[in-house]
Amino acid sequence: MLAVVVITALLSIALFGLIWVVERLALPWYYSTSRTTQWEEPGIY
Repeated sequence: MLAVVVITALLSIALFGLIWVVERLALPWYYSTSRTTQWEEPGIY
């Protein structure tokens, strides 16, 4: 039973990583250097 839980956890982490890679490839403009340096938005303070 423990093996099933471990396999499910590993598959979940792998799926999360795969989605992250696909998102980075599909939306390169979203992760530009200007966005990472200007992450603050007005009205959040």
